[in-house]
Amino acid sequence: MSRLLLLVLLLGHLLATPPAHAHALSPALLQIEALSTTHYQILWRHDLRSRLPPPGWPTDCEARTPIQTQQGSALDLSFELHCERSLAGRRLEFTGLAQARTTVVMTYQPPDGSRQQALISAGQSSHVLPDERPRRPIWQQYLQLGAEHIAQGADHLLLVLGLFLLARGSRQLLVAISAFTLGHSLSLILATWGRLSTPSAGVEFAIALTLLYLAWEMTRQGQPARLRWPLMSAFGLIHGLGFAGALGQIRLPEEQLLSALLSFNLGIEAGQLGFVLLLALLFGLLRRLQSETAQRLSQQICIYLIGSLACFWLIERGLAGLSGLV
Repeated sequence: MSRLLLLVLLLGHLLATPPAHAHALSPALLQIEALSTTHYQILWRHDLRSRLPPPGWPTDCEARTPIQTQQGSALDLSFELHCERSLAGRRLEFTGLAQARTTVVMTYQPPDGSRQQALISAGQSSHVLPDERPRRPIWQQYLQLGAEHIAQGADHLLLVLGLFLLARGSRQLLVAISAFTLGHSLSLILATWGRLSTPSAGVEFAIALTLLYLAWEMTRQGQPARLRWPLMSAFGLIHGLGFAGALGQIRLPEEQLLSALLSFNLGIEAGQLGFVLLLALLFGLLRRLQSETAQRLSQQICIYLIGSLACFWLIERGLAGLSGLV
């Protein structure tokens, strides 16, 4: 029994990241356009909530007073940068990425007019601007970003956990997960292309409601779970809007949009599939090691985990939404 509780509590610890960061990772955007070999136009866009300072430039560079604009929660700083020599091959410093749990999407246009793209992850504190085209394609970087995003999306992982425990057999689980994936892929596409726009506070509140509903379904002992594909697709649409904020927030340039969207979504699906396989291994091990009573206890613990966090998020996000209206 102690091993069972240890494994379930460990799972809860991994999922129960700080609630304010349940769907974190709205990337910042850095655009560097060379007007000459030493003169640059800079755009720094970030979420106001992250409070990220602009990059630290080389000591021989001087930034002019920025022009500041705001759209929603996105803050733009636009300014010119003058350096004594070219930025190519030189290091930029980034502070606060780890604390904000975010990534920087960087576009660098050198004097020859080519365009180079890179992602600076939350674990990096600096980045060297390339003096040649990077070897790693940008789609691979967005694939990694999608996988990292779902790994930090506790509310999304909790819903996948609920679906895994509710499904009666692999066929029902496959149908539920596929419908959920279809829904959030569709909303990600529509929201990123500007065809669908919903207030962030409302989306986060609705995500918490889906978790509460799932926890309620798990309490209906002896009754078949209602995991019909239209409902799961609707849940996917709601969760996809939460993911869409990560890319739509920074308003990527059109030439980056398709590759970013597809790769980011594939990264989400890969992370989701990996989590399902991890659950299958974990609960398969529990079934071998523990009695039927212990297995029921593990499910009860998961119900309380999902339900209590859903209630917490409902209160937190509801209050945040009300404060935004005042």
